[in-house]
Amino acid sequence: MVPFTAFFGQADPDSAALYGWNQISTAVMAQAEALDNPLLLTTDYRSASALAYSLDNPQVMALSGRIDQFDFWYNADAMQGRDAVLLGESWHPICPAHLAMFERTEPPVTLEIHRFGRVLQTYQLVTGYGFQAGPEAYPLQPNYPLAFTSDGEQCLPSNGL
Repeated sequence: MVPFTAFFGQADPDSAALYGWNQISTAVMAQAEALDNPLLLTTDYRSASALAYSLDNPQVMALSGRIDQFDFWYNADAMQGRDAVLLGESWHPICPAHLAMFERTEPPVTLEIHRFGRVLQTYQLVTGYGFQAGPEAYPLQPNYPLAFTSDGEQCLPSNGL
């Protein structure tokens, strides 16, 4: 129904991540509808897994600074140049490094998940055009632009510090 922690302020990110996937997947597919063979991307392995399950689509990929199984499934040749819908959320935001992986992007669309009048989680959807996938196994290489933290949960400041 609602995370217990939501009654004492904001829901914790782990609990909040369990809610709203019908609404989220509907929004992702609505945005993807205008694209030809779009990539479906998220900023974290948890959201990628939940979106893939919700859509019954194993092709959803995570683009994160954290090493996860999606890094081993990364197929640069299949992803190169494609348009995409990128899903991020307040705990794992869409960072400038994510946006720089596209030739161009649309402004973000914000989606809030509510339960009993409380905001559990805020998501952003960005449509990106011309994904630049880099070389094969790119997420495992030290020059991967998203490898900016040990856990991939923060955006790198623009000055690189």
